Amino acid sequence: MNSPGNLQAVKNSRIIKILLCVLIVTVFALIGIELVDHISDASAEKEKLEGVDYSRPDIYDIPELKTGKYYLNGDTDSYYFEIYGDSTLELCCDDMYSLFEKWNPGKEDIIREDVEKWSGRKPYNIVVTELGTVILSVEWEYDSSGDFLRLSGGPCLIADNTLGKWGSEGDFILVE
Repeated sequence: MNSPGNLQAVKNSRIIKILLCVLIVTVFALIGIELVDHISDASAEKEKLEGVDYSRPDIYDIPELKTGKYYLNGDTDSYYFEIYGDSTLELCCDDMYSLFEKWNPGKEDIIREDVEKWSGRKPYNIVVTELGTVILSVEWEYDSSGDFLRLSGGPCLIADNTLGKWGSEGDFILVE
């Protein structure tokens, strides 16, 4: 028959197997609890995000732009933007080359490009961004496939009689 030493070894083997099974069940239970907790957190986050409306209205209130001469800092001896009633604007300056040269010293290609871009009257579109910035955009940039990239050029309407955010010298104030 079985000796007492063999019985003890069988009992120890059963205890080890039981403890091993309990340990495995406990690990799987903890993993399951963690998984359910993670899924419920993700579900709660999804519900939270679904409640937020990220859409924006297609139509913004387009402010009416006053026509006239908007001089840099209101100084009639400085350069200015003239806004015309036919939705065109013109950057007016005695020496356009010198104006752009002070912003791009030594960059002849950029200076010539800017002088060409800003010489004469330019049609503009009033664009209101998602943040409420009102831009008098004179150009729309597109990529090689024809998709819209961004607006470029033009000052922003920052107050009823003031254009700004164009250069760092100040704002352009309507002088009547």
